[in-house]
Amino acid sequence: MIKEKQSKQSNKGLQKFTNYETLQSKEEMSALWAKDLDEFNKFGSWVVDRLNEGISATNREPEVVDKYYKLLELFYSISRPDLIEETRRTRWQVNRSLIETAIHNSIVSKNRLPTQSEIGATTGLSRVTVAKHFKEGLGADSYKEEIEGYRLMSLKVLNAMYKMAMNGNDLRAMKTFLDYFKDGPTSIKQQNNYLQFNNTRID
Repeated sequence: MIKEKQSKQSNKGLQKFTNYETLQSKEEMSALWAKDLDEFNKFGSWVVDRLNEGISATNREPEVVDKYYKLLELFYSISRPDLIEETRRTRWQVNRSLIETAIHNSIVSKNRLPTQSEIGATTGLSRVTVAKHFKEGLGADSYKEEIEGYRLMSLKVLNAMYKMAMNGNDLRAMKTFLDYFKDGPTSIKQQNNYLQFNNTRID
């Protein structure tokens, strides 16, 4: 009797997994949300788990990752519409990271830039996705947002530069710090490895 009960529980769990796999439309997810909110939230967690598995898989399959990203967007369209754009940005950042790694590895190992087809084969991304990243380049909104994040950290760098200049009497750090505030960061066009006063050069 115990074995039979365990078997029925296993089948129920398997059936639950199969039901998750068949949820493909917003209408189906809405019906689940209206019927059982707890199960609906479990479905969302299941989608996130499948997505993370797909992203970290050694043999990354782009169609699998795309499938679960789309399911996650559908899930958020019902439960958290405010998270849809964030999900798209995260997807862009993950893909960009994969592309950058592929380019870096090709340059280091082959001493050349990889083709878009090679990047697609290495990352598991479709050639269309790779081409889109190349076309958007530094103009992509997500990239601009990331740059703004680094700009927010500039004060920490300036604090470290000031500390280095004053505690270590570092003339180069002093000059860089003062140049920054002379006309703003655009005034620093080239940074040499030495300072020169009249005819005296200090390395």
